[in-house]
Amino acid sequence: MTPPNKSAFVQKLTASAQKHAEELFEQNERLKSLVASLEEKQTQISEELSSLREERDALRAERVKLKHVLDEALAQNRRDIERSSLVEQQCTSLANLYVATFKLHGSLERPDVLAAISEIVVNLVGCEHFGVFERFGEELKLIGEFPAHPSPVQLLPAETGFVADIFRASGPWIAGRDPQPASNVPDGVTAVIPLRLGSDLTGAVVLFTLLPQKGGSFGDVDIELMDLLTAHAATALFASRT
Repeated sequence: MTPPNKSAFVQKLTASAQKHAEELFEQNERLKSLVASLEEKQTQISEELSSLREERDALRAERVKLKHVLDEALAQNRRDIERSSLVEQQCTSLANLYVATFKLHGSLERPDVLAAISEIVVNLVGCEHFGVFERFGEELKLIGEFPAHPSPVQLLPAETGFVADIFRASGPWIAGRDPQPASNVPDGVTAVIPLRLGSDLTGAVVLFTLLPQKGGSFGDVDIELMDLLTAHAATALFASRT
């Protein structure tokens, strides 16, 4: 027979073990519930993270698309500005050509014609020192120089020499752009504009020193003005002969 004190101890120990087991079970259930909750939260966070990644990728794609649209808009804007600038230059060129033609034929007086040629060459072409030559027989004589100081060239042959060579090549001739004529061009000559009346050489405008703002070169508008002078200056000078 078990002693009473031993039986009570066993019962107490059993009850304590049972209670501890119950506590462990409850704790295990709580841990299971916590793990399930954490797994649910992890799944939710993973889904949210995946959604955020999709939104991020969509935003990146949208940003790339918008950048492409912006780049295209900027490029088109640049093209429009360039086109507008070109149209403005063409309008200015046409206006200059019209004004130049009007001035050349605005008077039959020789001083007025020479003044018109001077204004075109100085203000539109951009040359500060040049000479105007007119044909008399077999020679091209200096009839006006601007400004009025001795020109390095005073008299030129009409049938031979560099002006005749340039005339036969249909001029104008520009130093540094065009090949040298068969006859040597004098030092200091920047450009030569032969004056043509029909198929005849009637004179020339010889350019020496350009204005500083020209930068030592001629543009397309300058070439057009030279072509205009080739025909219209010749006609105006011929009409102004007394």
